[in-house]
Amino acid sequence: MIWHYDAKYYENGQVKWTPFDPNGSRQTVINYYPSGSKHVQHDLWRMQRVGPYIEYYENGIVKVNGCYTDGEFIGYDVRGNKKTGKWSFYDESGKLIKEEWYENNVLLKTQNYCPQILHHKSKLRRFPRRKFQLLKAKINPQF
Repeated sequence: MIWHYDAKYYENGQVKWTPFDPNGSRQTVINYYPSGSKHVQHDLWRMQRVGPYIEYYENGIVKVNGCYTDGEFIGYDVRGNKKTGKWSFYDESGKLIKEEWYENNVLLKTQNYCPQILHHKSKLRRFPRRKFQLLKAKINPQF
């Protein structure tokens, strides 16, 4: 059976995602916000993410930029969806806040560029520098 995914739309008529054939060749899929601006752009090959991955804020600024390994055939199946290389994370103004390096979906290194920001359950929390140092000292007494 061959599946085809048609474009989906929000109630306001804006496109949710572009049409694609999950059993076909590698193709670019784009997801959109209800406002019509891009949300995510990535390549799919047999329902596996492969190649470049870009996620945007609703204002059009890049939020995440990275790459997935190209898929490989194992029998009749394609194995992809593994982060590789450098992944960059930006705030809503476009300022680089973090970089991560991966190999076959294994995190090798993280570099934070904004020390006043702590990630807690995927929400950004800002602290004045002194409070951040005190909090870090409580978490890591060797600080």
